[in-house]
Amino acid sequence: MRVIVFGGTGMVGQGVLRECRLAADVTEVLVIGRSPTGKVDPKLRELVRADLLDYGDVEDQLAPYDACFFCLGVSSVGMKEADYRRITYDLTMAAARPLARLNPGMTFILVVGRPLWPLLREVAPNGVTDSEKIGRAMPRVAREGVPKPPLTNRDINAL
Repeated sequence: MRVIVFGGTGMVGQGVLRECRLAADVTEVLVIGRSPTGKVDPKLRELVRADLLDYGDVEDQLAPYDACFFCLGVSSVGMKEADYRRITYDLTMAAARPLARLNPGMTFILVVGRPLWPLLREVAPNGVTDSEKIGRAMPRVAREGVPKPPLTNRDINAL
């Protein structure tokens, strides 16, 4: 399985990246983010980008992958809702659209840590699951699918 991890240097992304690197059936991990992870691994490749809203110049590097774990995000503390939406929604969609076009069978998993605005309360219920548990669950979700979306913390812990 070839996977893409967005945000591999963040708290949750580090856990997902760790487990992808350890998973025997993951043959390649492409990490996309604003800064390098500092990790060295034969199955790891990094794409460091200042602009995470446009992938037109690197689309050839985004295909073919089997799964994407989108772990980019920020805390909403002190942020205006419009700025938070740009980071959480616009960045996600900027990546998801070309990936869906290039890899129609890809599993795209948006990893959301906490509900930070009311619109996310349905997607990410309270009760933060630690990043190692999330990391361990994500390769399994990509391999086997999910019993029902969205996954709650209880679902992730069970996986």
